[in-house]
Amino acid sequence: MVKPLIAWLKKLAAGLGKIQTTLILGIFYYFLVTPFGLVFQLVIGIKRLFIKNPDTYWQPREPEDDIKNAYQQF
Repeated sequence: MVKPLIAWLKKLAAGLGKIQTTLILGIFYYFLVTPFGLVFQLVIGIKRLFIKNPDTYWQPREPEDDIKNAYQQF
């Protein structure tokens, strides 16, 4: 009599756990990750407004001739 009740409660707890996890991760994503992405896109968009050559966003740099930098990259 008790074993079927315990089995049913385990299934109920597993289902509630899936729902709870989805809600918590959804809240985390929309309130923490999304604002950072929007701010990042806004900053990049504003930065691109002031680039003189809109055909490309490539930023040229001087190549390094010193081979020692290749051995210690980090």
